[in-house]
Amino acid sequence: MSPLLVAVAALLLAVLALRGLRTYRDTVWHWHTLTRDMPGPFAFPLIGSCWTMAKHPDRMFEQMMWLWKAFGSTIKLWLGPFLFTILLEPDDVEVFMTHPALADKPVAYDLVKPLLGDGLITLNSSEHRRHRKIISTSLHLDILKGFVSTFSERSQDLVDKLRVHADRGEVVDMSPYLGFCVNHSLCDTVLSTDMTGVEADRDELIRVADQASVLAFFRYFRPWYWSERVFALLSSRYKEYRMVVHGMQDFVHKHLVTLVSIIMASSFQLKKYDL
Repeated sequence: MSPLLVAVAALLLAVLALRGLRTYRDTVWHWHTLTRDMPGPFAFPLIGSCWTMAKHPDRMFEQMMWLWKAFGSTIKLWLGPFLFTILLEPDDVEVFMTHPALADKPVAYDLVKPLLGDGLITLNSSEHRRHRKIISTSLHLDILKGFVSTFSERSQDLVDKLRVHADRGEVVDMSPYLGFCVNHSLCDTVLSTDMTGVEADRDELIRVADQASVLAFFRYFRPWYWSERVFALLSSRYKEYRMVVHGMQDFVHKHLVTLVSIIMASSFQLKKYDL
């Protein structure tokens, strides 16, 4: 290799290194300075505080309790070069959720877009406001009151499942039961899966949604897997992830087709009746 090419390559590397240092100074170091006095677990170079959270999802509550006891109700958590703040006080959460300057979602939300699509959970600022305005009538109190019977039925199902453990005097992991109850309630209210004929698809979606939450936490607290290519190349769970994404997207597509068919059939019957 000629000396000229070596010099050009060295110059390019130097420019990239300077740009990287400038980005680090303007972002990461800036946030380090601002949060210097905020309590939180020790952050190692490159991986940050991932060592505290990169555990099995079943231990997530245990880890959150440890963080709260060790650092209080406002905690900083570095996931690689990204700073996250955990807020546990309701007043702090209210400020965070309502302040217009905090309307943009962080890059971590891109991890769930393949699972949830572009919706209220993942959209930013103006798009989020526009979509929220469109569905605001669907969240009217009179409509929400109609879901009370569904919540009551799902709660009774939960009680029936827990009844078998009532007299055993043993510790019971509530997470699977509560997760199934919440997902079942969401499916019946948000997706209208309480219709006859979709029970099998609904139960499969509930199972897949539980897997999706596990995989989302798995990637969320491992920033080295935020890159889709790195995740596909290095993780043994990528195949499971793609199956979950396909399962959720396939259900939504089939269910929307079913709902559109029902609406069109109802509209046809009304027109026929008017004639």
